[in-house]
Amino acid sequence: MPVLANNKQEHFAQLVVKGVSATKAYVDAGYSPKGAKQGAARLLTFVDVCSRIAELQEAISVEVDRSRDQFPQRARHVPPKALGSPPRCP
Repeated sequence: MPVLANNKQEHFAQLVVKGVSATKAYVDAGYSPKGAKQGAARLLTFVDVCSRIAELQEAISVEVDRSRDQFPQRARHVPPKALGSPPRCP
């Protein structure tokens, strides 16, 4: 999936993948802080946003796997939480 046409949604997706909470990512992406929790939850129901998040997480996963192959001693020190948890998408 290519970059999202809506810049705010793309920024939101990238922040979520980096491990920023959905609510903070919503505000940091340029949306209003009023109703940020509900707005972030709503964005996570958008199929294109969820697909983009999954795509970005997959790309990171592939890179982590490559790094583990190249640097097996260092890979032991990467906590699973550092990879982030997937958002709840429909």
